[in-house]
Amino acid sequence: MIRVALQGFGEEGRFALEQLSLAEGYQVVAINFLGDQFHYKLFQEKAKLDMWIGYEKNIKKLPWKELKVDVVLDLVDEQLGLNFNLHQQAGAKKVIVSRNQQLIPTISRASFIYSPNQEKTKQYKIKYNKKRGK
Repeated sequence: MIRVALQGFGEEGRFALEQLSLAEGYQVVAINFLGDQFHYKLFQEKAKLDMWIGYEKNIKKLPWKELKVDVVLDLVDEQLGLNFNLHQQAGAKKVIVSRNQQLIPTISRASFIYSPNQEKTKQYKIKYNKKRGK
């Protein structure tokens, strides 16, 4: 069973949770919400999920090691610098990044989810997932 954590829970995060819930061999063990705090509190109250749900902006403080996270799907589309190494420092074994691709040239090894900016990533060996609704 591959243990997955979601960093960010916008449209991509909700879609990832839905797809991973249907797939065999995956277990979502954590969601670091990072939306606005009002919606985070609503989600936390209404969601009856058996997993860690947090609102932690400092990636180094995330409990990936304690939760034995195999893969983090970083779905935050912000230009705060790449969080690739920070997730690994927090204990994740692997990281899949989906974000604004302007920062891509600074990454030496990474995986990316399908993006409207995929043309900018041609220099990398990348496997794209099927775009939702296509």
